Amino acid sequence: MKAFTKRALLIGAYCSASFAMAGAAHADTQTANGEATIVGAITLTPVDPLRFGRFASNGTGNTAVEVYVDGTVGCSGASLCGGGTTSAASFDVTASPNMAMTISTPGNFFLYDGPNSVEIGNIVFFGTNVTQVSYNNSSAVSDASGDLHFKMRAALWMLAGTPGGNFTGTFPVSVEYQ
Repeated sequence: MKAFTKRALLIGAYCSASFAMAGAAHADTQTANGEATIVGAITLTPVDPLRFGRFASNGTGNTAVEVYVDGTVGCSGASLCGGGTTSAASFDVTASPNMAMTISTPGNFFLYDGPNSVEIGNIVFFGTNVTQVSYNNSSAVSDASGDLHFKMRAALWMLAGTPGGNFTGTFPVSVEYQ
């Protein structure tokens, strides 16, 4: 019985060692590499304001004034168009080089003179490496230095009967990495 017990213990120890070695033969540990690229912050700087200049309704209905990218204006329903200073809004962007971005405004906005208002819409962004996606939304790519310059054209709509005045206001423009 002693010989049987010794033999059983030896066989059990051998099997345990074999299973332990077999488990170790099916495992491995290696090291891996990790990477992260952190892009720089975007800085958006307004350069030129959006200026529609002076205009006057011809009294037959609503008036529309559009500021083009080159700063000229076009009017419908106006007897005076393009008086004073006009300009498309323009902006400078500093970002990481060769990065895809989105330029946007949340939608139409208003300029006010007291309780009176005019609506601004049909906003389109233009520039080198800027592509219009829709009104109020364009895609762009910064250059090899991380710079981007773009302009914004827009239309102003004045309802018939809006009194004269100096209409002013602010509007948000956002630039974000894609």
